[in-house]
Amino acid sequence: MNAEVLQRRKDVITLLARGFSQTEIADALKVPVETVYNDLREIRNSTCAELVGHTKREILQTVVLSRAARVKELWRTVTETESGW
Repeated sequence: MNAEVLQRRKDVITLLARGFSQTEIADALKVPVETVYNDLREIRNSTCAELVGHTKREILQTVVLSRAARVKELWRTVTETESGW
């Protein structure tokens, strides 16, 4: 796999982890939807250590960021409630 394809597949993983649809990913990367579809199929079947590692990092980062956003939202709610008393 050449460097360009590897980078595109990493970008697909990153955007997918952030909630983009296949069409949105294709638009963002300026490639046909079929390319994104094929990349996702190859990613699922991949044993490339670099892609697997990138996927794990993106999933972990997405989980951490979503939890942080939830904690921030809860904190804002609590402080607004306390100041209203």
